[in-house]
Amino acid sequence: MKTALDYSTPDANVFWTAGLDGRGQIVGMGDSGIDMQSCFFSDPQNPFVLPVGSKEWVNPQHRKVVYYYGLADEYFRDLVGHGTHTAGSVAGFNPNAPDSKATGAAKGARLAFTDLSRTAGGDVNAPPNLERDYFPRMYANGARIFSGGYRQRGRPQAATQTDKYQQLWGGVSVTRKHTLIHDPCMHATMYFSR
Repeated sequence: MKTALDYSTPDANVFWTAGLDGRGQIVGMGDSGIDMQSCFFSDPQNPFVLPVGSKEWVNPQHRKVVYYYGLADEYFRDLVGHGTHTAGSVAGFNPNAPDSKATGAAKGARLAFTDLSRTAGGDVNAPPNLERDYFPRMYANGARIFSGGYRQRGRPQAATQTDKYQQLWGGVSVTRKHTLIHDPCMHATMYFSR
């Protein structure tokens, strides 16, 4: 039987111990939104201020989220909690509880985030054209690593993943130089720009 890792011990995460905690990286990702008041994302020195009349919020000095784009709406909320959870799994970090077991894998990384949900219902849907409507805004705001585990409305995940492979491996991508790693066990895809 496996036991849970004790993240409070110094050697519990060999990557962090080796200095690989995402520091200096911006990860692009999209989901149902981020709760910007969460202790894992809030920044009292650079607070999130809801933009009026805009679907974009940009703050390169923010400790965790440098870019937030409301693709489907301009409410900048996470009504279902999934986006906050996935963003936290990637880069969440609470400076008041640095040994928290809820710390993200790349706790030193920051995010360029696209909100893919609509306020009503909380549906999360990737845009049909990832190259035009998804990657470029995050890339322009520093993201060179992309994480996504979403699907497109009315399309099975396998078809969506096939489309992503074709878009990235077929040479049609933001930079035309991506590496794609898909983990079917976690239902997630990581994109790395070179």
